[in-house]
Amino acid sequence: MRKLLLFVGFGLMTLMASAQNPFAYGLKASAVNDGSVTFTYSLNAPAQSAVINFMPLAGDGLTDTYVLGAEDLTAGEHQVVVPVEGLTTNVEYTWSMTVTGAAIEAPVKVGPTETFWSPYGIAIDKNPQSEYFGRILVTECQPTLPNSYWTSAQQQGVGPGIYAYDPQFNRIESSEGKYGWNGGVSFQNYSYADVTGGTSTTFGPKKVRISDDGRIFVGTLDVKNAPMYEVNPDNLNEWTPFFQGLQSKTEAETPSWNFFTEDGDFVAGFSAAFDVCGEGEDLRMVNLSCSRGQVFTYGAYQTYEYPIGTATSWNQAAAMEDEVVPLGFQWTISSQTVNVAYDQDGNIWWCQYRGTPSEAQPSIKHVSKNEDGEWEVDYSDAVNMVRGGCAYDKDFNVLAIASSTSHLKFYQVNKGAAGPELELLCEYNGSGLINGFNDICFDYAGNCYVCDNSKEVFIQIQLPTYDFNTNGAKAVPAIKAPETTTPAPSEGDNAQTFIVPGTSTGVVGVNAKTISSVKYYNLNGVESDKPFDGINVVVTNYTDGSKSVAKVRK
Repeated sequence: MRKLLLFVGFGLMTLMASAQNPFAYGLKASAVNDGSVTFTYSLNAPAQSAVINFMPLAGDGLTDTYVLGAEDLTAGEHQVVVPVEGLTTNVEYTWSMTVTGAAIEAPVKVGPTETFWSPYGIAIDKNPQSEYFGRILVTECQPTLPNSYWTSAQQQGVGPGIYAYDPQFNRIESSEGKYGWNGGVSFQNYSYADVTGGTSTTFGPKKVRISDDGRIFVGTLDVKNAPMYEVNPDNLNEWTPFFQGLQSKTEAETPSWNFFTEDGDFVAGFSAAFDVCGEGEDLRMVNLSCSRGQVFTYGAYQTYEYPIGTATSWNQAAAMEDEVVPLGFQWTISSQTVNVAYDQDGNIWWCQYRGTPSEAQPSIKHVSKNEDGEWEVDYSDAVNMVRGGCAYDKDFNVLAIASSTSHLKFYQVNKGAAGPELELLCEYNGSGLINGFNDICFDYAGNCYVCDNSKEVFIQIQLPTYDFNTNGAKAVPAIKAPETTTPAPSEGDNAQTFIVPGTSTGVVGVNAKTISSVKYYNLNGVESDKPFDGINVVVTNYTDGSKSVAKVRK
């Protein structure tokens, strides 16, 4: 569809440096007007190339593509008018955008360095059908001032709460022109004196997670309020306590702020770490709870998996069969630097900050259910130092684990006979910028976001991308240019399909044309009658003198 002239720019575009792995968001399409459709989209970062893909809504596979020009590849919002010649008339089409960035050989920090006093949690909406696709959330736990936000700028904020960024890493203001949301919760001082005779401090929101269907949850270690909140995606200042029950605050020898049923059964404790998986009726949450706030201690932890489904609150007793026994009591020692993360099979990774791990205080564990439905350990590391969290990318191809000071390692996880096996893909060295990694999160294009309360920073890391075969054989990593395809909204009022009208508009159906020749070009401009391995630009010539250009991968 795009004129062949623009293909000349492909060689030049390979010289562009990508700010980070790019993806398209905010996709919108107009109705067909004068034989064209106006497409609106935004890019989170500059791209090297991009195409619009057209697929019949009721059919299978790709029908045609439109290659975007260099002027359409910068970060930010764009509008392009695309002729629909070559598409079949009276057919409803859906569409997507495939965006390609620059290949890199090693992880690199990109974008600005944001500074918080105590950032502990990160979550990104990775559902392209969501109205908030690409929105980034980060928690602030312990600001030095009640209204502080960034330690470097002391800009007006809400103190402890969640803060938001758009996909281009721009700060999002609240409707009051400030930064951050806390739902009106007054996070109170937790007194060490209640347990240890120490001083008081505030410890507010810790982790934040977003489910596949867009539900936002925030866990806290502030034992004076609720252990978990659900936040309204449409109004980040609307926080609803999720775990509910009766609270025991003074037990002579062992103070506890857990939540219980009226019969005295355990519901949940304050959240040292949690994660969610699934959506709708299948949504599950694992919560590693601490009954003594942020106290450095053994024996104060219980971990349960909750089949929360569509429930908007939870006051039921935690079921014995849902207790993740290996992740309770015996290993966790510090509620501040412990993380849990689901894998693609609904099993759980656990890690905590240990400088000198041991069997009593390990650094990494993986637990899965055995044939009897009981959780058991099938991976353990009590040797290597861990300095923070762990997280998967959206496709569960890459697992990130904080390594020694300033180092973040990225692994492919292979399934061995006895459990998971970690194969190192690459490593990021943030020496001088970052010490630990309190939390880790990937966006839709595989960019990695990390935060550290030690250096008080929140940053982005661009990663190489890797080819993973899906036939069960061991994958061999291959660095390449990242390519991300974003579908247009296809559900409800946000559906972005269009119908090509009949020939009265001058649109000619693809079946009415006769092909005279097809030529393939690689990204160096070399021509062939057969496709090259990798990316090809396909030029189709018709007997009526017209031509179409498409990008395909062999």
